[in-house]
Amino acid sequence: MTKRTFKWSPWEAPHRDAGAFRRRVGRRPRAAKLRRASRAPPRHVSGALDFTLRPLARYLEVDELIANRLEFVDGYATGKLRKPFVAGATKAEIMRDYARRHDLDLAASWAYSDSFSDFPMLAVVGHPTAVNPDLRLRSIARSYDWPVLDLDQAAS
Repeated sequence: MTKRTFKWSPWEAPHRDAGAFRRRVGRRPRAAKLRRASRAPPRHVSGALDFTLRPLARYLEVDELIANRLEFVDGYATGKLRKPFVAGATKAEIMRDYARRHDLDLAASWAYSDSFSDFPMLAVVGHPTAVNPDLRLRSIARSYDWPVLDLDQAAS
């Protein structure tokens, strides 16, 4: 039986309004192309808060969202995060566990990030891509010969 693949994306949505997000992404020439690049159903893992990512998840037609969640007591947010914390090396472990439970092949899967802090997550997939990367991630991506995608540049 062939294992399924998936696409992870830790991008964070800057707007809670899906329309505003759609307009912002629409101004990035390569964003739509990237969105269509993988035929696999996307899962989205991010260190951002789940409720801030829901508009992005809907826009990307994400099957499942894995993100940080606020702790609530008696209906009030405490300001603390619920465990597990979705950040750094924990993202990679969450992805490994998820892949095991759902019979997914990480070696045939994609991950996208803009931050060096996601290096462990990128390192566990077969198709890591640095998207609008910070300086450290850009350097790492070049040394590992990973694709670097700058969404603000015109598509070639």
